[in-house]
Amino acid sequence: MSHADMQQNKPKRFWKIVLILSLTINIAIIGSIAGAFWRFSNDNNTRIRPPSPSGSVYYRALGRKHRSELGIIVQDNIRKSQYISAAEILDDYNKSINILRTKPFNIESFSEVMEAQANRSNNRLDISQKELIKYISEMNYSEREIYADRLEKSLKRSRRLRIENRQDPRTAE
Repeated sequence: MSHADMQQNKPKRFWKIVLILSLTINIAIIGSIAGAFWRFSNDNNTRIRPPSPSGSVYYRALGRKHRSELGIIVQDNIRKSQYISAAEILDDYNKSINILRTKPFNIESFSEVMEAQANRSNNRLDISQKELIKYISEMNYSEREIYADRLEKSLKRSRRLRIENRQDPRTAE
């Protein structure tokens, strides 16, 4: 192949690469848009989770500054009441992995590990709820009113709660 033929192929190769990249980007964008429509426009909302019953809706309704302040208070109280290192948490998970791999399966040991994890989680939740209640009780009326408006707005945005005539799964036959 001569030098002139190679020079002629370079522009063709360049445009081929540009068109392939453009097509790839367009497909990615179209896929993202289609995915968003599919995720957020589902009429029966089976893929949209309801607000968490654990109280996170109450935290999200706080302003950024208030969430930050409360988060610091909660973390300090959790550390004071039940400090547990990341190594200890990882150790619990490693215990459960080892238990899962044993033959025969030791359900009592597995239950003990999960129970300890659940107790720590419930303790954190209790501390968080108490601190949230205390934090809100220290707000003046106008701050609570603003907070109530934000909470109401947050719940109205929850599409899962707006569904009318939805059957309660606990009473479904």
